[in-house]
Amino acid sequence: MLTIRPVRENVGFDFSEQILADLIAEGYSGDELLKKFKVKSSKIKDAIHGLMDTADNIAEGKGEYYTMKDVFSEDSND
Repeated sequence: MLTIRPVRENVGFDFSEQILADLIAEGYSGDELLKKFKVKSSKIKDAIHGLMDTADNIAEGKGEYYTMKDVFSEDSND
């Protein structure tokens, strides 16, 4: 059997609860809360798309990347 389903672009990338919790903790409410939520949501979506584009470029051999050894090497200068 072959099952065909539509692609869902936002699956796994919903940070709405975290954004709202942060904004409420910062004291926003009402219309101001809605405005700030829209701005922060847009920035997160843009950041995720940027990360996905970078990952695609790396997968195609077009971008710089770091290996696990590079990241967790004990030879760091820190």
